[in-house]
Amino acid sequence: MTGVEHSRADLHCHSTASAKARLGIQRALGLPECATPSAEVYELAKRRGMDFVTITDHDTVAGVLEIADRPDVFVSEELTAGFKGEPQAVHVLCLGITPADHEWLQAHADDVEECAEFLHGNDITCALAHPFYAVAAPLTARHRRRLAELFPIWETRNGSRARELNMPPVIYVETHGGTGVGGSDDHAGVDVGRTFTRTPPASTPEEFLRHLRDGRAEPCGTQGSAAKWVHAAIALALRTVGPGAGKAPDPAAVLAMVERVVADGDVRGGAPAAGLGRDDARALLRAWLEAVELDADGLIAHLQDDAFSHADLFRRARTAHERKLRRAVT
Repeated sequence: MTGVEHSRADLHCHSTASAKARLGIQRALGLPECATPSAEVYELAKRRGMDFVTITDHDTVAGVLEIADRPDVFVSEELTAGFKGEPQAVHVLCLGITPADHEWLQAHADDVEECAEFLHGNDITCALAHPFYAVAAPLTARHRRRLAELFPIWETRNGSRARELNMPPVIYVETHGGTGVGGSDDHAGVDVGRTFTRTPPASTPEEFLRHLRDGRAEPCGTQGSAAKWVHAAIALALRTVGPGAGKAPDPAAVLAMVERVVADGDVRGGAPAAGLGRDDARALLRAWLEAVELDADGLIAHLQDDAFSHADLFRRARTAHERKLRRAVT
């Protein structure tokens, strides 16, 4: 326990077990969904004051089981559950489950109603992740009304989404009732534990989860931003493709990457981006490292530093650029 007044846990983060990239641009550049080892997720969470730790990989518990022998860890997953016979789907944070629970949920993942009945019937804590994010086909008002009935706990502070994108679920919970929770949704080993859920003191994971079910919880910590998203993408690329060596980035390829990232924002399962590959990612990484005057390991360490803010790197790059300009004119 890190404090007397509250207990804390980041309820939404990922490890290398979230391997399959959803975005077409990720697949084209050779990037997985996440590249952070489970042990590193645990270390970051504890370093940032989390009393309890979990990992919510996409439709698997393989990552969290690697650290499940620790008494402050509870097993979880981010379940992709569909509306039976419809193209809509949602992500549900299933918290404090067993491997047997995971198998049942995966076998019935095409029916969110059946999954919700199973979760509540077995007193399993669950929360609707990023409720206004289109996992598949866009949700209608009818879907959201039903989700509010099925899941009284909503993720109202997702650390990878900007405040403006987190506000709709906040307003929905405030006006319709329910409990809001928070999690970093970290995929890059950068922001684990910087967004979290706080409850009254709990001595065990079970007690912590009971607080959540009883509505004694609140979301805390940082929200997302464009800078945060970019830095997560850079950290993920550094962990997987690395900067390597080669030519300067092709401006056309950089613009194509930006265009595809924007286009993929509303298309979770987009096709691979044609004409782009790992070499394009490496070239952009090299230019980025040069701009901030750090090597790959140094940048990861900088991003993970407890005193880091996402505005720091832009200030660092500007200072480095001004220094180079002064050298060029003297």
